[in-house]
Amino acid sequence: MSEKVRDVNKEAHKRLKKAFTFLDDLEEASLAEILEKDEELRKKFFLALFEFYHAAIPLLAESYKIALELSPEETRTLIKERLDSVDGKELGEVLNSLFVFNTRIWEENYKALQESWFKIIGEVLETTDFGKLRHSLTVQAEARYPILECLAQQIVGNPVIFANIFTILPPLLNMALRLISSAVSRIEFPPEILASAIFNTLEEISVEELASLINGLSKMVNQLHEGNLILGRDEPRFRQVADGMLHRMLQDLDVDLAFSAMMALSEDLETLIYAGSDAIINQPELLKSAITNLCTSLSAILRGATYAVDKVANLPPSEIREIVEAMEGGLDYQELGRLANSLVRLNNQALEGRPQHLEKVLSDIYGSLDRKELGKAVRVFSSQIFSFLANQEDLAKLLGPGEAGKILNDLIIAYNRSLGKQTSRIKEYASDFFQAIDSEELSQALQATATPLVEALLNNPKLVKKLAKTALSVVWKSARGYISSFRQSKRRR
Repeated sequence: MSEKVRDVNKEAHKRLKKAFTFLDDLEEASLAEILEKDEELRKKFFLALFEFYHAAIPLLAESYKIALELSPEETRTLIKERLDSVDGKELGEVLNSLFVFNTRIWEENYKALQESWFKIIGEVLETTDFGKLRHSLTVQAEARYPILECLAQQIVGNPVIFANIFTILPPLLNMALRLISSAVSRIEFPPEILASAIFNTLEEISVEELASLINGLSKMVNQLHEGNLILGRDEPRFRQVADGMLHRMLQDLDVDLAFSAMMALSEDLETLIYAGSDAIINQPELLKSAITNLCTSLSAILRGATYAVDKVANLPPSEIREIVEAMEGGLDYQELGRLANSLVRLNNQALEGRPQHLEKVLSDIYGSLDRKELGKAVRVFSSQIFSFLANQEDLAKLLGPGEAGKILNDLIIAYNRSLGKQTSRIKEYASDFFQAIDSEELSQALQATATPLVEALLNNPKLVKKLAKTALSVVWKSARGYISSFRQSKRRR
């Protein structure tokens, strides 16, 4: 035994002997009975225990060092003997008393205890070898896992134990729900008192600390992102990490089983939707209330969005231009183009070799529509839209003759550019188009619009000149065509 160990044992023995000297004068009897009768003795014994704890700490430290010199067999024997000698009931009573005592001393002396713990924690952290601590926890975790695994296997492997443990959950959950329900149902304060209590609670929350937490997390996320790019060099390092994790996971994942579970959950969700719909449909008042509240919520969201957009729209033009520039800088339009390319390519590949697929899909959709109701909706919708447009003088002013002419110019330019060498197709299209026109209705429309249209044209000589030239050319070609066709028909006779 080392000199230091002998000194520690000697000092501990001296303190313990001094602390428990009062026991030498006691009569032979149960210690619990003596302590119960003698209040002064209880105090001495209590203080002696504190002295014992103080003396035992250095002795305990040296004892563990001595225990390291024991053989594995001696260590197992020592630990097993100590564990077998533990009385669980007595330990539970000790814990009960300890909790009550700790509550009392912390309530009465929390400031002094805080200062003492600050000192102890500082000394412990300075002295503790965290490398050994890490190694110890790692070894214990690996060594104790089979114990936990054995516990889980015993529970899962025994239907009776498994069922009994799970039957404990419903009453516990029911009790918690009943407690919460009871507490909430008993809250019958006036609205202003309830709101005041909740608002006061929210105001007492340290938003500064919350903001500091968000700042710290944001900083950590940014640093993580920066480190991700630095470590990855050519591409983010996290992609390699994620690829590795997913690759290892997919090696052991039963994909069919996972997708089957997802399908089962989807079907269960479908059943839940059916049941919920049936339950609500059978309660018109509930359905009305649900729809009303949903519309109210959507209206609130729309009001908020309108307010936000209105605020942005009222910003100075320079700030709006900066916002647009920021959007252009942050939004990669080329990526939108690539996405469109990918979707088009996906569509082409999906339809390749299946020329009738899209037609079948559209036919199935159209076949399920109620044509009568659809036609009625189109008629009502178009009628009301045109009626609305006809009654909006402001809208007509916004789209005045000048603006309409500019739009028509753009359409004519686009038409001329796309015309190219497709004159034959235009001829076929026009022929079919004219055959489908109701001549009587067209005659009536022309008669109604001819006079004001001619008057409007006469006010634009340059345009009249161009149209007249074009019209004469068309008339000349039409006359030639008519004469030619007349001659050919005469020859055939």
